Amino acid sequence: GDNPLTIWHYPRLGLYIYASTLAILHQAVNRTWLAGEPFREVPVSDGEILRWDKHGLTTAGQFMMTYPIYRPWHPCARSYQPDRSYLRTLKNIASALGYTPEDIDELLEAGYSTDEIEEELYGIPSWQGYR
Repeated sequence: GDNPLTIWHYPRLGLYIYASTLAILHQAVNRTWLAGEPFREVPVSDGEILRWDKHGLTTAGQFMMTYPIYRPWHPCARSYQPDRSYLRTLKNIASALGYTPEDIDELLEAGYSTDEIEEELYGIPSWQGYR
């Protein structure tokens, strides 16, 4: 995924080390006495939260991955997942006005929300040149 986090466990030492990438971890460890120590890589998945207690026991939790929408005219990113039935209705309305479902998908990919697309469909056709 987007998270290249690498965690190594040195069981004999009861030590965990991590770095943001495998390359950084290799470089760091190769400069220390840990280079000769046996270790195992701790698998980490996107959306996973790992916790170690003082006894070395690991528990894992999950969270829903959301992907931000970036807009050049808006300084903040926000997560957005359109409602499927609303999107289907929006595509039907757009089709009646001469746009294809692919046009709507392209606008969503470009960062427009379904609300913004609907406003444009009913209002001033400022994005008709997008096609």
